[in-house]
Amino acid sequence: MSLCTWRGICLPTAISTGNSEVDPGLRTGRGLGWLLVPSVCIAALLAFCVADELVFRWIRNRSLALPTATWVSDPDLIYRLNPANSETPGGFRGTAPGAKRAGRIRILCIGGSTTYGHGLAAGDTWPAALERALRQKGILAEVINAGVPGYGSHQSLVRYRRDLARLDADVVLLYEGWNRTGALVDPAGFVPYATPPPGAAWERRMSSFIARHSVLLQSFVARAQSRKQKMPVEKWLADPYQGVFLADIEALAQDAHRLGQKPVLILYPTLYYEGMSSAEAQGFSALLWDAQGYRSEMLVELERKCAALREAAARTGSLVIDGQAGFSGMHGSERRTLFLDAEHLSTSGCSKLAQLICQRLTLGAGALIVHGQTGKKPEDENPE
Repeated sequence: MSLCTWRGICLPTAISTGNSEVDPGLRTGRGLGWLLVPSVCIAALLAFCVADELVFRWIRNRSLALPTATWVSDPDLIYRLNPANSETPGGFRGTAPGAKRAGRIRILCIGGSTTYGHGLAAGDTWPAALERALRQKGILAEVINAGVPGYGSHQSLVRYRRDLARLDADVVLLYEGWNRTGALVDPAGFVPYATPPPGAAWERRMSSFIARHSVLLQSFVARAQSRKQKMPVEKWLADPYQGVFLADIEALAQDAHRLGQKPVLILYPTLYYEGMSSAEAQGFSALLWDAQGYRSEMLVELERKCAALREAAARTGSLVIDGQAGFSGMHGSERRTLFLDAEHLSTSGCSKLAQLICQRLTLGAGALIVHGQTGKKPEDENPE
């Protein structure tokens, strides 16, 4: 190696002397230059992705900051509502419960997205409507919305024992069935994309990590899942974990009884019903959630869940409120106004269900709320 001068600049020059080899990188003039082109391409791609993400955030939220996550991972439940999100303070919809106030009836509402209020503002959900209905009767009630989208019976049971039982509710309303047992038992249960289940492959964990930090990817995944849900279901499968569902409901009701809380099982209303006309079935198909076209198996599954809830109520001495029967007088377009899809209630549907629950809790021999106090269980009432 020697130096030569070119325009006043000293440059290295390779010289072959004896057995010495000329450096191949210097001979070809490439050296590490082969890394330059792919490195520039990768850097440009990353810059484009970052710019695209920032533009999307600004268009969608008028802010470059990453919005507060909806979900966070949970070691016992797989996922839960983010307690730091303003929409779900403390992990509850609307308002986080504080210390129980003297002279107030505390009602705890447990369920999935139908309790949470999918597609609705917090004040339009049926738990919020129930609180207003009770106060209109002069009953000072605090109704807690503990619904979590996607939760099934087993997640509700685990969460009740871990987090909710200590809230010292007077009445526990259980609105379960749509999500069956949930992802803790059923592999087909809902799990948010950004919170991978335990034991997930590294590819899933990596993509979930990216999803938690990209509004653009979150939007893409949400659209993909929506398209998948609208795809025709080739085969409708009955719940293979029906026995677990029944055991979960019974266990939760028994736990509530032991704590002096009054469990109430709600037979959830659905868009479709026994005896509806073919024209109604065809008209309702556009609103169905996971399938195109109404199938009789859907009604069979509803009846199985309602039978399980009635059985659990009979074994535990719990009150039953039949929401489906309460909607029995609504047909056709009038019934459609009560639902956003096959299972999620609209604002008017939530109001109707709340009135039904309010009436059942406060009137008749089996009333649980009497003059601002919790009443007796139906079997404790002395017939006149």
